Amino acid sequence: MTKVPSIELIPAEIWENVFNQLPRCSQRECQFVCKQWYLPSQRSFLQHVVLASCYDVQTFITCFMSYGSYSSFDSVKTIRIGSTYTTPDRARKLLESNAIETIIQHFPNVTELVISGNCIELDYFLKENVLQSILNRWRKLKVFRVDSGWLHPDKRKIYLQTNYRLRERIEQLTLYEHSDVTHELGGLAPYLMSFPNLKSIKVVSREICNLESCLPVVEHSQRLEDLDVYVTREDKEGSMDRFLQRGGKTSQAKLKALRSLKITMASFCTFTIEFILQMTGLEKITVGVNRTNVEEWDPIQKELFEHKFLDFLCARTAFDFRSVQMNYNEENEYMHGILKKLYHQLPPHEGKTERHVQLVINNNNPESGLDYNNMFSNIRNFVFEMRSEINSYHTLVRTASFTHFIQHEGSLRNKSLKYLGHMNAILDDITSLTFDTFGMWVIMHVVPFIFQDTLQQFRNLKKVYVHLSKNYSKQNSFLKRDITTPHVNLERLEITAGNALCIEEDMLPVASSVFPSLKYLALWFHCGWFNGINEFVIMMMDTQLERLYLDVAPVRVQMYKLGLELPYFMLKVANGCKKTRYRVSLDYLAVTEEEKEWDTEDKVLTVCITFKSISYINLYLHRIFSDQFRPVSVSDPKDLIQTVVCIK
Repeated sequence: MTKVPSIELIPAEIWENVFNQLPRCSQRECQFVCKQWYLPSQRSFLQHVVLASCYDVQTFITCFMSYGSYSSFDSVKTIRIGSTYTTPDRARKLLESNAIETIIQHFPNVTELVISGNCIELDYFLKENVLQSILNRWRKLKVFRVDSGWLHPDKRKIYLQTNYRLRERIEQLTLYEHSDVTHELGGLAPYLMSFPNLKSIKVVSREICNLESCLPVVEHSQRLEDLDVYVTREDKEGSMDRFLQRGGKTSQAKLKALRSLKITMASFCTFTIEFILQMTGLEKITVGVNRTNVEEWDPIQKELFEHKFLDFLCARTAFDFRSVQMNYNEENEYMHGILKKLYHQLPPHEGKTERHVQLVINNNNPESGLDYNNMFSNIRNFVFEMRSEINSYHTLVRTASFTHFIQHEGSLRNKSLKYLGHMNAILDDITSLTFDTFGMWVIMHVVPFIFQDTLQQFRNLKKVYVHLSKNYSKQNSFLKRDITTPHVNLERLEITAGNALCIEEDMLPVASSVFPSLKYLALWFHCGWFNGINEFVIMMMDTQLERLYLDVAPVRVQMYKLGLELPYFMLKVANGCKKTRYRVSLDYLAVTEEEKEWDTEDKVLTVCITFKSISYINLYLHRIFSDQFRPVSVSDPKDLIQTVVCIK
């Protein structure tokens, strides 16, 4: 008799490979099918692990040990020890325990180890037994990083010594003040040359103050591709030529091998810019300039920036320039020339091109976190930045960003919009706009007026992204109720409400009439609803929507506010004449259609959606919250759950 194969005979490793191909919501469902599937499907989530205490480590290890299969431990790639909120005392206990050695023994495929800056006992990693365990077990480790902007000199030394012991594998290094460490090895050159696979260096050292002093780092690194450096002093004229003459073809090849450069200058350094222009192999460049006003530049600096440097940037698909301060001037042809090159001088690219403007409005209030130490507090000026990137749709996006500080009603309308008014040839090319009012703390009632004026300036917009103010408590809208002029070209609208306490309920019906061609709507309301109610209404009866992207984090926040503990909410969808009810779980967004009447009164939280027509609803949920009333402001995309509801 032939023995029938049993599903129980399939090894856990094969199941794990199958689960890795599934979306997250399906992986979660697989965990509840049977005991054999539970851990293999669960481990597909565990590629990035944060361990804040020794208790976390013990629980984590127990979860894996209970299954008894070491092969499934291979999924963990990144381990972070400690977190932003880990106290030094907890971090010390974590490192003093045997938990770290246990982790090293059990998870062989870790490629990145990140230590929180609060883990003050960093010398733990210099212990011989710990280092030997890392060397013997973590053969794929490429990054050992301390996640802190500032380190005590003793800790910098320990960090550099630890990386030196792991030098055969390390690909990323932060170079702090290094004399104490490198002197013992004969200097900086032997230290860097001992890292055969080093590809990325961030220089955080007062010993390296300009690009010329950074050249030995490039020269002695064997495979360097990414360089991050802060320049506090101007380079000397001809420094690049002297470097190439001294190093010959080898030095020239090292410079051409650089693919990414991030440089921050204390001021606009002419010879440093000339230096950068000779790095022809760069694919991505980020340039930051502090405390500089274009009106204070001399003619040589203006000529260099507008022509040579801007030509250099625009020849690339990826760059980021921030930021310069400029005075309002209706006849500013200098800015007109910059924008014309940014939007029209494009590199070869097979995909589409999108010309984008970002308008950022702040009140220059320290509470907003955007005060810049009063660096740009003068309302006679604005801050200009520009970016270029290839997005996920293989579209080349060119962005000009204008940051305005307003302190009284009408100040922005009377200056910035008039300032842009004479650039009609450029404004007609703009197809996407980001309207960012996150930093507005006072006179917030002017926001709808500014938004309306902005739309009139950009006549061919197809996409608009709106970031509402963080400080709104009652009225949180960007549209005037009496607006009558339709914008027929707009197809995509994305609204982010930050941590506002409520949303203006009349905003969406107005948007339905103002944007008659709207096809895609995204609502990222990282906040609660109106106090004391259990229904959130999205009513756009004039809109034929193709897809709605909806963050349901407010549902969970509102449950805490109302003291509810139900693990689900009701989703009611009115699609033209047809009405459908869905029950949506709040763990992993499992959606079930219900047979009840649409108007049945519910005692649970309800999201009511009404459109003239709608095809799909994408639901999103972040699993981690910082407290009971707010979701985390910066969420790990690995913790984002999503599902799609197809409307029949």
